[in-house]
Amino acid sequence: MKKHLISAAVAAAVVAPAFAQNVQVYGIVDTAVQSYDNGAVTAAESLTRVADGVLATSRIGFKGTEYLGGGNKAVFNLEGSLTPSTGAQSGYTRAAFVGLSGAFGEIRLGKGDTTYTQDIDSGVSQAGNLALRPKVHTTASTTINGELGGDVDGAIRYISPKVNGFNIELGAAVNAPTATTDARTQIQDVFVQYANGPLKVMMGNTKQDSATSTSKADFTAYGASYDFGVVSVGLSGSSADANLAGDVKTTVISAKAPLGNGLAAHIVRGTASVSGTANAEGSGTTVALTKALSKRTTVYGAYTAVSAKSAANFSMTGVSAGALDSDPAAVTVGINHSF
Repeated sequence: MKKHLISAAVAAAVVAPAFAQNVQVYGIVDTAVQSYDNGAVTAAESLTRVADGVLATSRIGFKGTEYLGGGNKAVFNLEGSLTPSTGAQSGYTRAAFVGLSGAFGEIRLGKGDTTYTQDIDSGVSQAGNLALRPKVHTTASTTINGELGGDVDGAIRYISPKVNGFNIELGAAVNAPTATTDARTQIQDVFVQYANGPLKVMMGNTKQDSATSTSKADFTAYGASYDFGVVSVGLSGSSADANLAGDVKTTVISAKAPLGNGLAAHIVRGTASVSGTANAEGSGTTVALTKALSKRTTVYGAYTAVSAKSAANFSMTGVSAGALDSDPAAVTVGINHSF
């Protein structure tokens, strides 16, 4: 009898790990103090204010896996944005999906990025959020950067396994649960990435279609980064025809140089333009220092200045746009902590 009990206990100990569930709570809290100059020709003003998510977007999330055996597992993720300066939490607006993963790759269903296309800039950034895609603002549209496909409802996403450094992702958006007619804004994405050692190259395309031509759009993004050791560099860009009275183009170049003892220097140069009847353009530069106090805590300082042309204004992470034709600038000092 004892032998049977021992055998059963051993069998349970062997089988249980194959079906164990692992749940992780994670997040980032990033906030700063900023000295901001609105750069206006008239009504010029300088002020001190808080700034959230300058180095990384604050968030809280839950993710987990359950091993199903045979190399397969179930996965889930629930993630929402945080605003540390106010304590507000957005709900699970960044991700809310469940999926299956195995040798075939991974399939996700729920809310989230249809593919990685819209995150290419962050994937190659050498300065965190400071090197994200800039925005041009015009009288034709208050916010233009041509980005599509991020955090959509009803997303279906497939992520292939990596083969010789390559992988591909495919995504689409479908009707909401309450739909009784096919009235969705259709989104289809494709993304290709190559990552091998110090080199990373990626490119993606998102198409949006609907019954009205004004909702049609086509967004292409690309990015590359290389770590030379003494310095790492990144390049990202995008081109979009979003029926916003013109084509939108953005380019960002960033670099990071480790200085030792957790200190690093960063530089970012960003440009954006809108052609056509909403003709507008702008450019900006950021220089920054980051100091890692631990694996999870980093302090940072940054100076960002931008310039707008052609009856528009322009913004980058770290400097929000002011009035038309303004040239705002800001000095930011902040803390980033992950958990």
